[in-house]
Amino acid sequence: MAHGTGATDNAAGSAVAMEVMRILKSLNLKMDRTVRLGLWSGEEEGLLGSRAYVKAHFADTATMKPTAEHDGFAGISTSTTAPADSWDLSAGQRNVRPIFEQWFAAVKD
Repeated sequence: MAHGTGATDNAAGSAVAMEVMRILKSLNLKMDRTVRLGLWSGEEEGLLGSRAYVKAHFADTATMKPTAEHDGFAGISTSTTAPADSWDLSAGQRNVRPIFEQWFAAVKD
């Protein structure tokens, strides 16, 4: 499968993420945890948006001193756009892998 440079960049991933949140909201589920959607800017210029968010909410990477908000953090999944069907679980967050494996089993093909 060939991937076009930028063919699914930004807008497609953002649209999918927003649709996931819309569906979760429409189902009116009682969530065990807060689900956050992050849409970053400045990533091509040095991960500016995501680094600023991490510093504000989880830890300053210069000191690695975690914030109180970090203590309640369970996991993160990052949607990539190449290929459009890939997901990455950040190092140290492997505890959420079984959840994602179950979700994606339905679309394995």
